[in-house]
Amino acid sequence: MDSSVVIRMRRRAPGERVAAFRTGRDTPALQVVRDRLTAWLAPLRAGHGIGIT
Repeated sequence: MDSSVVIRMRRRAPGERVAAFRTGRDTPALQVVRDRLTAWLAPLRAGHGIGIT
């Protein structure tokens, strides 16, 4: 059985402005996503003997 996380992306629209990545601003929110994904995947890893990479 395979597991995946689908991240839908799209091209920037003409004239759309996109904020640059800022470590201090963006890292805390990304760490929350990482922690939620880790918790969600923990039972799957345990059941298949898969370690954290």
